[in-house]
Amino acid sequence: MKTLVLTLFIIGAWTQNANAQSVNFALSFAVGTPEGAFAESLDRELYGVDLGAMYAIEGTPLQLGAGFVYQNYGWNERSILDPDLDDLTVRTTNNVANSHLIARLEPPSGALRPFIEGYAGFNYLYTKSTLIDEYSDEHLSSSINQDNLTYSYGMGGGLKIKLTDPYDDNGSRFGISLLLKGKFLRGGIAEYLTQGDIRASDGRSNFILNRSNTDLTTFNVGVVFSF
Repeated sequence: MKTLVLTLFIIGAWTQNANAQSVNFALSFAVGTPEGAFAESLDRELYGVDLGAMYAIEGTPLQLGAGFVYQNYGWNERSILDPDLDDLTVRTTNNVANSHLIARLEPPSGALRPFIEGYAGFNYLYTKSTLIDEYSDEHLSSSINQDNLTYSYGMGGGLKIKLTDPYDDNGSRFGISLLLKGKFLRGGIAEYLTQGDIRASDGRSNFILNRSNTDLTTFNVGVVFSF
């Protein structure tokens, strides 16, 4: 790890800044693998999207920015039959959203750009139920059954592969790169619901809460737009 950081600093110091792009927006597909006690509760992967925006500090390999990730880790539906109403469906989803401030070390130019990142932010785990009219597919109402906010921090790294690097009519640079990334996030202890943890009995809903850390490893594939 120390060798990689030193290499990135050396590359950044000796690379010409004329080719650097200062703003990067990333959109990627994210697959998450829970770790430790979190994995024992979920027993499945998480799927979602990862959004990020970074600003490159001119003359250095340092970039600063922020990211947001939404992932789903389970859902189910149950029908409600009432002779006086249309057929209704209750759709319940289990979700985790996290947001982080990001510091990245990346060479400012080149067709292949390895990078490392550090993250500091929070995880928000929530289970949401939505009442849906089956005939019209209209969402009639929704409510949060359970939610919990906890801290999150970690490290990651990856590779950007330049796909295009054209200039527009005004001479401004706009580039597109393929993004491959992995990160490990250490998450704080939270209480949350998983698929099947809401059970109906005598017309009432009973919750079976899980409590554990929320450590997560995520792998991303996506694109980066550079300006």
